[in-house]
Amino acid sequence: MADKQADTNKDASKANSKLMMNLVIMVIVVVVLISGLMAVGLSYIAVIVIMGLLPGIVAYILDRRKGKAASRTIMGFNLAGLLPQVISVLTSPSPNALAREMMSNPFTWFWVYLFACFGWVVIHLVPQIAYLFLSLKAEYTVKRMRSQQEKLIKEWGEEIKS
Repeated sequence: MADKQADTNKDASKANSKLMMNLVIMVIVVVVLISGLMAVGLSYIAVIVIMGLLPGIVAYILDRRKGKAASRTIMGFNLAGLLPQVISVLTSPSPNALAREMMSNPFTWFWVYLFACFGWVVIHLVPQIAYLFLSLKAEYTVKRMRSQQEKLIKEWGEEIKS
């Protein structure tokens, strides 16, 4: 009994240390990204990137499953909404002015967070759709097998039923 508890505690501590290591790596990446953007004078873009990636970062922290598929899905959708905004800022003649304008535009944030919301919808809706599809397929297979069984009973008689 004590061995099982010790194994459980070891597994929990491994999971916690792995989570902390992932968080530390994520913080380092974000700090390097922000430092790089600020070093070239694009501090407003750094703010847009940080604020825009918040849903993905929160999903990463909350996702406890192995492989973190949910957080990767949300981060992918999050980036899909954020990248057009960042690219338009980076390609403009005055990036900081456009970035300041975008930061005060609610449509920008609506667009970015809407894409992150699509990621959450995909995570929660796709398994339900897959379940529905598989259950319908199973029902069809059962009906097809029952009709084959009836044909065999008609052809061979009731003795083969058992």
